[in-house]
Amino acid sequence: ALEASRRLECTDRLLNGMGAIAGRLSRIAGQRGCVGAAAVGIHSLARDFLSRGLASGETLNVAVVGMGAIGRRVVSSLESDSRFCVVRVNRTVEQGSSVMPLQDLPRLLETVDAAVVCTAAPTPVVDGASFPAWTEGRSLTLVDIGIPEQVDATDLPPACARVGLDELVAFHAEQIPGDGSACADVSERLVQRALDEFRRFTHEPAF
Repeated sequence: ALEASRRLECTDRLLNGMGAIAGRLSRIAGQRGCVGAAAVGIHSLARDFLSRGLASGETLNVAVVGMGAIGRRVVSSLESDSRFCVVRVNRTVEQGSSVMPLQDLPRLLETVDAAVVCTAAPTPVVDGASFPAWTEGRSLTLVDIGIPEQVDATDLPPACARVGLDELVAFHAEQIPGDGSACADVSERLVQRALDEFRRFTHEPAF
C-alpha cells in the first residue's frame, strides 16, 4: 500500500518514515525471534534431521549428491559437526578431485549411512535400480531436497527410507514450541521497539 501511494505521489515524510521503520522491523524479525527460529536453510534442516538421536562420539557417513550451490552448503553444514563424515558426489568431476562421480553412486550407497540428494536432474538419480546388491539388515536414509524429486521411492529396499521436503518441514515444526508463547513474547518486544522508534521519529524538529 505504501509503495502504491508513493507511485501516485500521495505519501509524505511521516508515512515514508513509518515505511522505513516497518521495513527494519521485518528484517530484524527475519533474523531473530519467532520468525528467525521458523526460517532455516534447507541445508541446515537436512543436517538437523540427520543428527537427531545421534550421540556424541558417534559417526554418520553421509554422501552428498550434487555439488551445486545447495549441495556445497549441505557439505559445509555437515562438516561443521565432527559427527559427520562426508563424501561428495557429482555428475561432473575434475581430474584429481576428491569428488566421486555419479556413476559410482550405487556402490557408494552400500557403504554410507545416509545420503542427501540435491542435484538439479530433471528425473530421479536414485531409484530401485541403484541397489543391485542390497545388504540384508542394513538401513539407509535418503534425504531428498531436490526439485523436482531426486529419489524415486517406488522400489527402494525395505530398510531404505526416503525423506522429502514435506517430512523435513514436519520435522522442523516439531522443534518449535507448540504454545507459541516464546514467539508472542519476542514479537511483542520487536513491535514495541519499532513503535518507540516511530515515536522518536515523530518528535524530530521537522514535525
